[in-house]
Amino acid sequence: MPKVQAATRPCRRLYNNLKTWSDRYLEISPFEYAKDSENIRLTTEAKSENASMMITCALMYSICREDKYFDKAWEIMSRRGGIPGLEPFHFL
Repeated sequence: MPKVQAATRPCRRLYNNLKTWSDRYLEISPFEYAKDSENIRLTTEAKSENASMMITCALMYSICREDKYFDKAWEIMSRRGGIPGLEPFHFL
């Protein structure tokens, strides 16, 4: 096998994995931004899952330039920015 083909195999696998997750995220709604039981920090879903969804879709958009990934990343980011009274310590 030529070295070029062998070198592209891991990249192809990474791309396919990124596309699979990005396409899954297109089908689900972002998690609701809610505070934890102490009413101090955002819930794990609000912090971690939404951040993961946003970053994955943004990266996929930067690679393939398909608007559907941009739109999803923007939807998640817009929800985060529209939370009244949101302070930096909510993300800690």
